[in-house]
Amino acid sequence: MIIVLKKDVCHNLSTSLEKEWLETNGIGGYASSTILGSNTRRYHGLLMAATKPPLGRALLLSKLEEFLCLEGKETPLSTNIYPNAIYPEGYKNLVQFSLNPFPAFDYSMNGLKIKKTVFMVYGENTTVILYQVQKTSRVINTAYLKVRVMVAFRDYHSVTHENPSLKTNYKILTNGICLKPYDTLPPLYLFHNAHSIDNASFWYKNMEYPKEIERGLGAHEDHFSPFALHFDLNKGTDFFIVASTKKYDKVDIFELLNTETSRRKDTCIAQRRHNQTIPLIPTPSQGLNEGEGKKLAELVESLLAASDSFIVKREDDKKSIIAGYHWFGDWGRDTMISLPGLTLVQGRFEDARKILLSYAQFLDKGMIPNRFPDYGENPEYNTVDASLWYIHAVYQYVRFATDLKTIQ
Repeated sequence: MIIVLKKDVCHNLSTSLEKEWLETNGIGGYASSTILGSNTRRYHGLLMAATKPPLGRALLLSKLEEFLCLEGKETPLSTNIYPNAIYPEGYKNLVQFSLNPFPAFDYSMNGLKIKKTVFMVYGENTTVILYQVQKTSRVINTAYLKVRVMVAFRDYHSVTHENPSLKTNYKILTNGICLKPYDTLPPLYLFHNAHSIDNASFWYKNMEYPKEIERGLGAHEDHFSPFALHFDLNKGTDFFIVASTKKYDKVDIFELLNTETSRRKDTCIAQRRHNQTIPLIPTPSQGLNEGEGKKLAELVESLLAASDSFIVKREDDKKSIIAGYHWFGDWGRDTMISLPGLTLVQGRFEDARKILLSYAQFLDKGMIPNRFPDYGENPEYNTVDASLWYIHAVYQYVRFATDLKTIQ
């Protein structure tokens, strides 16, 4: 299902700040924000890494502050929220947000069009930000995109503030930059094709998260910016930043894009193929007219695509199910309730088998865990009916997959 939101929605703050996007990586990490790129939750960010997959989430890359610089004049792409203020107001230059399948932001400024696409690499704590510039016929002597990096390096449940413990230095690599502000968290590699670096560093103070105010939690945070990257628009049309906990020797941005696009298409094709065997959508003979059937088909397609975000890898090739984004991990009770819909009716029998085996190894006195703590402590056995849901899930697995060998 393709989602397209035009300028009338993007320029309406009361509407646009309520609309959020989510990219996941299949190991519990994610990237997420609003359609304006303005973070409204402490759980928003461009690289929320799962340091102990699928848990141990830490916000490494918070966001990017972007300006188009034409002959000395700066025009913002980004938008931030502060107490009683919105600055900069890049949303006024956003003409379209789309999801197909990746979140994409289309900007139009001073005769230039810039498309920003964000996606994650499956199985890695890696977020790719791609800027594609449609050049104008007008000759511009000085034109560059200034992208200032903001980092947090903190647990995803918390907020951070300016502090002397943060190490402000970074290491220049042949193809990027390495940051490691704290010894307790993994390094952040930022691979890029920028043409110069502005190494001025400072803190962005007191950014506000409206959703945390609603929840009665700490809603203000400082972000450290170690540098800004400058992309010369007269030297190309495709520019990128790859944020990762993995050290790449070489980055092929379009290979990453094509691989992830193909993976998602293959997943959808497999789901559609299985749907032909076990129909999920009622036929006209079941009381739906053509228009209603089309809308329901689109809804089912979008749900099937979204379901892939909740199935995650655990250690030793096992799998599990995330109970919900942004802050839930994999909970035993929720996993067993959702397993038939997320796996079995879609023909994902191997995923279902690995999920069941993953929980079976933690069986203790007839109970399965209800919760795995974020940082590897002992599982919590604090629900009486999770084991009953497990039995029900095993029954459904045998019913759909006709596999008795696994449970023997």
